[in-house]
Amino acid sequence: MQAITPVSFDELLAGFEWTSAAAPFENEAYVNRITGKTFWSSSSTDVEEELPEDIDDEWVYLAIPNKEDLDLGRELALRFVDAHLPESYELAQGYFQSRGAYPRFKALLD
Repeated sequence: MQAITPVSFDELLAGFEWTSAAAPFENEAYVNRITGKTFWSSSSTDVEEELPEDIDDEWVYLAIPNKEDLDLGRELALRFVDAHLPESYELAQGYFQSRGAYPRFKALLD
């Protein structure tokens, strides 16, 4: 069994941004747990390097999630408001009915 190599935060962030920049399953990123190298793929954009043949080996390669996988959106924000600012729940819910919700949500938190 080989040792797992630490992966830089910058590489993980870049992979997360890549997977989150397109429709679900359009862009994918994987990190090799042994070497720390990141691999990219896209169904709509040419990527310089091909994915390794053993990319499905989950012990070696970890798929980097996208923002939907992490549930980082409206529902998370509303759960936070419900738990910590219940008197502002309806106000926050109204923010998410139109564009520009996140700046208004951030102002509410400030």
